[in-house]
Amino acid sequence: MIVHLFPKSQFTEEFIDYINTHFDRNEHIFVLYTNVPFQVNSRVYDYCNVFDYDYMTVFLLNNLLTKADRIILHNFGIKMRELFLLFMRKSICNKIIWLIWGSDIYCHRVKNKGVRQNLVETMRGCIMRRFPVVASLTDGDYELAKSWYGCRGTNIRLDYCEEHTTELMKNYSSQFFADDGYIHILVGNSATETNQHEEIFRMLAKYDTSRMRIYSPLSYGNKEYGNKIIRLGYKLFGDRFNPITEYMTREEYYKFLSQIDIGIFNNNRQQGMGNIVALLYYGKKVYMRSDTTMWSEWRDKKKYSINDVDKIGNESYEDFISYDTINADNNKRLIEVYLDPEERKKEWEWAFSMPLDR
Repeated sequence: MIVHLFPKSQFTEEFIDYINTHFDRNEHIFVLYTNVPFQVNSRVYDYCNVFDYDYMTVFLLNNLLTKADRIILHNFGIKMRELFLLFMRKSICNKIIWLIWGSDIYCHRVKNKGVRQNLVETMRGCIMRRFPVVASLTDGDYELAKSWYGCRGTNIRLDYCEEHTTELMKNYSSQFFADDGYIHILVGNSATETNQHEEIFRMLAKYDTSRMRIYSPLSYGNKEYGNKIIRLGYKLFGDRFNPITEYMTREEYYKFLSQIDIGIFNNNRQQGMGNIVALLYYGKKVYMRSDTTMWSEWRDKKKYSINDVDKIGNESYEDFISYDTINADNNKRLIEVYLDPEERKKEWEWAFSMPLDR
């Protein structure tokens, strides 16, 4: 039996569908938890192997994890009582494959931690060092987990196969470019400070923005931070700024992304990969920070054509809005390989069967 500890998020529903479709659902159990308000589609609970942790006791969870053959921890963002459970039960930790999401390691950089947070970080580090396998979306995130927390587990590559999302993405192409005379620019992926919207807004403000339409998805994350960015966006760009504060359906969102000309991701950690993948597939120009694990993975290692955010405001407006079709076509070709469902399935098959001995 394989138990998945999975946070309630925009990825939950499709992952459960994927596993229950392509693998024996009798071998998989999903326990959904949350640290932030997020309502998953109630239909996922129609599956007999999906449980909501809010209705479970620590005693029941302990029994379930004890009986499991292996455990997939999707994002190490569990609550304090589960943290204590893993801290006290080394035998459970020895069965865990931890899949890094990003926020679960970059919290290490938070300054001025209080006594409670320092205690949590100490416990997390102790627990992480017990995991026999650490999966990651980028090599750099695993290296940071080793450096910051002393992780010693075997590193494997593991990524989510979102078949429905991939099909939706492919339904839209360059024919949906907004032909209205404006340059449509996406800044960031969420209302979190790691997006560093303000820095990009002030870079963009150096240009003549009369032909720009600037969009920022702010429908989830920190509401207070999101409101701050909305005020700044309107102050700098007026009605040329378009904050996205309501959730879109996936169909609506991918159609929206297909009409973007330039995507700018000033995130100082691995974040927003779904947006970046879609924009590269659509042949759009993408900027990101060159000091992140995403840059190392996508630009340096995989050779995608990606631009450094430090150029914005320093390069001419013409250079900023222009993009070589050869680079665009090459990015799309690389993304098609990256999205190969057979390769994704092989990754998960290996995660479900690989030896967990160190």
